[in-house]
Amino acid sequence: MKKDLLTDSEANAFLAGQTWGRLATIGPEGPYITPLHYALDNDKIYFHSSPKGKKIANIAADSRVCFEVSQLIDILEHDNPCKFSTRFISVQVFGKAYLVQEMEEKLAALNLLVKRFVKGEFAPVYDEQASKVAVIALHIERISARESKD
Repeated sequence: MKKDLLTDSEANAFLAGQTWGRLATIGPEGPYITPLHYALDNDKIYFHSSPKGKKIANIAADSRVCFEVSQLIDILEHDNPCKFSTRFISVQVFGKAYLVQEMEEKLAALNLLVKRFVKGEFAPVYDEQASKVAVIALHIERISARESKD
């Protein structure tokens, strides 16, 4: 099974086409992973969240995070179970996360998320709604991406 590294533009295209990933944070009890919907915007990935919780506390204590998005393409069976394999695409994003405080950026991120998941027209998110949720921004520092092929 050959595994190819993807270019940053291929990795970004894959990220832009997916909707669900896992955010890893570091806390006093060790690593913590949260599955999240997201929106990619240039060199940032945005998530919405409850304003309180383990993920938020972990980011406040240590902003280093990893975000992973993957897709299982196929399972390649073999007569020998030790030779089973899979075809997949996997992208890991490394960077620092922060809670978005500026209302303009927060509204833009929330509306980007809504636009990504709502079909058709939607009423934009406004200040009062935005003040009730947290928005996390992950500033992308490095991407590691692979695709397995036959």
